[in-house]
Amino acid sequence: MQTSDTPLVLVVDDNDSIRDSLAAAFEAKRYRSVGAPDGEQALEMVRAGNCPAIAIIAYHLPGATGADTTRC
Repeated sequence: MQTSDTPLVLVVDDNDSIRDSLAAAFEAKRYRSVGAPDGEQALEMVRAGNCPAIAIIAYHLPGATGADTTRC
């Protein structure tokens, strides 16, 4: 059972299959996960209180790159 104490993983990738596969793999290991298709939506999630223990961010994303996203 996943609780709010369970670490949250943020997966950011514009490829739905990759994002969903990574999220499912982490959930199978009993982590919570949220996904975003681009850096801006990922930042909105974090600003809304979804503070991840770790973020897996693709480098090539629509708009800002993965590296740009980590600088915000």
